[in-house]
Amino acid sequence: MRTWATRAVCAGIGLALGFAVGYALYLLGTVSHSPALAEVHPQGDGFSLVFEGAARLGADELVAADSGRDDENLLSNEDEAIRAIEAGAKPAGLTPPVEIARARLAIRRAIRAERNHDAVVQAESAGQAERLLQSAGWSDTSAAHLRAIIILSDQQGRGARTPGGEPK
Repeated sequence: MRTWATRAVCAGIGLALGFAVGYALYLLGTVSHSPALAEVHPQGDGFSLVFEGAARLGADELVAADSGRDDENLLSNEDEAIRAIEAGAKPAGLTPPVEIARARLAIRRAIRAERNHDAVVQAESAGQAERLLQSAGWSDTSAAHLRAIIILSDQQGRGARTPGGEPK
């Protein structure tokens, strides 16, 4: 009887450890493939860099919209994606409007600074966004206008991606 109980306990412990290790490896694989969490450095020709950078930027913006967070890691990922687009654009002979993406990133930084009660960073980021919008040729270059667009876009996107949800 004692041998049977010992074997059952050892088998239970083995199963629990195997499940825990398998689950940890699955999570590690999922996180390493997440565009918002993993640090990915795209490689290849110019077009591939632009394409992968744009896809990465879109994924990062979706994560920011869905979570309502503008933490520094997410903003750094967006900046990295924009740099990948810029790095690939010149060799590929492309001219993507990265000023708009940089302005959007600056507004997200301004929103984050406002939440952290950092008026200096908020003003600098808003000013940077206005300069970028002006260089991109926007008619309304105010930071408040772009902020309203971003907030509305985030709200509509969140509603459209929830089951049965509709943009409001």
